[in-house]
Amino acid sequence: MRMVSRMSLITEEEQLLISVSGQRIHKKSVKKLEEVQKELQEVLPVYDRVELCYGMIRSCFGFCGYSHSLILECVRQSIDEMLRMIPSLNETVKEECRGTSKDPAAVRRSYMTRKWKRYNALRKALHRLSERIEKDAALGFIRRLESDLMELAEDYNIPVSVVNDIYRLCGYRKNTDVYYELEEAIFITLYEEGKEDLYEIVRDDIRILIEGTVRASSLVENTNQKIRPYINAKHVLSGPFCELIQLYINTRKYRRSIKGRTVKSPAELMMGRCHPPFLELLGYV
Repeated sequence: MRMVSRMSLITEEEQLLISVSGQRIHKKSVKKLEEVQKELQEVLPVYDRVELCYGMIRSCFGFCGYSHSLILECVRQSIDEMLRMIPSLNETVKEECRGTSKDPAAVRRSYMTRKWKRYNALRKALHRLSERIEKDAALGFIRRLESDLMELAEDYNIPVSVVNDIYRLCGYRKNTDVYYELEEAIFITLYEEGKEDLYEIVRDDIRILIEGTVRASSLVENTNQKIRPYINAKHVLSGPFCELIQLYINTRKYRRSIKGRTVKSPAELMMGRCHPPFLELLGYV
């Protein structure tokens, strides 16, 4: 969700200010500028408060160190608060917009202004975000990471709370009192368990888990995008055909990717060594 409406409104105001600052000033431009400035005075405070609250939600979409249940509750409360900030086009507002007009079309145009369209678009975006969160599509990576942290605690035979505290420590800024207090508490707990030597090992393992945890559904969407052309070409995808697609995708080299992955295939990155080309694997070459 982006604050595109606000930025487009500010850009429109800047363009109108330039147009009315010339030698030939049009009355329509002046009237339009007055309407835009009036709309800005009403819309900007709402968008500023919403964006400030949304900034907190964006921080929850990263590895902030908190549990899935706590993040979910915090995000729900923030979305509810943001929805309350957006004015609602209720019957009272509609009555004020109608005025003395009796024409249904004119009445509809009077309260379906750009301002209310922006509010409605913003409200719809928040509802879509809420649906994604409730479906665990946006915060599912936290649940997967928590499962990996529990397995890590079992492997080293240390309390899960200690592993969670180390994970939370990774989200804190160093050289702060909060960071040093939590680090000291973790070290004391591990010292009482006789496993103080595991602190740096567990911390490094948690960082590896964080780097390897996919945070979005883009991986699934990317896979669907690759498979969709074959679905359009064939009404039924058999098991062997799906295996053939899987082999092709895993052995196809990346043309554009992050540093270290270009001109390499997923299978090559996974195995750490080269493999024969796709047709040669099938026995055609």
